[in-house]
Amino acid sequence: MSPVAADIEELKRMTGERAALLLKLKALKPELTARLKLSDLRAFDPVAIGMAGPDSIGVLVAYAETPSLFDISALQNELESSLDAKVHLAVDGMIEPAWESRIRRAAMDI
Repeated sequence: MSPVAADIEELKRMTGERAALLLKLKALKPELTARLKLSDLRAFDPVAIGMAGPDSIGVLVAYAETPSLFDISALQNELESSLDAKVHLAVDGMIEPAWESRIRRAAMDI
């Protein structure tokens, strides 16, 4: 199955609440990517890491430049405030190895 087809299938499985969060995140992506110098921003279903909940979303980001912990914390807070939901933030290069393959398999471009 192609990556695009897999993303479409994943979207079909998501609840209405999570699909709405994806749409909000997609709307935020261009501004966040430019302002925070992100080289990638993807979404994943938090069930992939054992964090279920219809009012939460997983976000995988990659920075073009190494972020500070303050930068990461600020992004987490901004996403949760903007989406009005719990955000499980994963930063490329800082993901615990036990979770990395699960997150990468579940991550989809938005």
